[in-house]
Amino acid sequence: MIFKLHSFYFYIYHALDFRLPYTPNHKEGHIVKRFLVLFILFFAVNCFAGDLPNPALTPGIARNDLTVKKICSTKWGKDHRYVTDAMKKEVFQLYGLTGNQDPFCQPGGCEIDHLISRELAGADDVKNLWPQTYTPNPETGCGARQKDHLENTLHQLVCSGKLQLEQAQTEIRTDWVSAFNHYVLGRQVGKYTTCK
Repeated sequence: MIFKLHSFYFYIYHALDFRLPYTPNHKEGHIVKRFLVLFILFFAVNCFAGDLPNPALTPGIARNDLTVKKICSTKWGKDHRYVTDAMKKEVFQLYGLTGNQDPFCQPGGCEIDHLISRELAGADDVKNLWPQTYTPNPETGCGARQKDHLENTLHQLVCSGKLQLEQAQTEIRTDWVSAFNHYVLGRQVGKYTTCK
């Protein structure tokens, strides 16, 4: 985690390769740039653990070894999943959280959730995992249980032939809240950003 942040720090720092016009000397320019980089890092790590995951940390990964027939015949939840405690710990750390006792996860705790759900061929991969609160966001009404509802709905649509698997994967990976509004609540796409 420290190595990743350290590398990301220098990547952004060198990307901001400019001299600010209001800094009278080279040293002050570097100080301002360092402040900007730290601000960007703080935003990137802390502001994405919410309704939607940080796409840089959780782009969403799908398995390519499952057919629709296999997906629809598997008893999801009774099969073996390969998300280890070490993987969960890594995901919490990537999002700047200490674990289920972190204030962000309270009350109710967090689920280390698959962005592309396993019942849509989502992979047991850190890049497909993120911390999601069980207790809905008081402002948006979105939480792990709302996403579970969407996952079940999309699975049923795929298995009934009403929705292509690739489309379901894309929509839940790109913006599951928008997909929840469309497929669960029956609302117009793109007009709602809450789960209420």
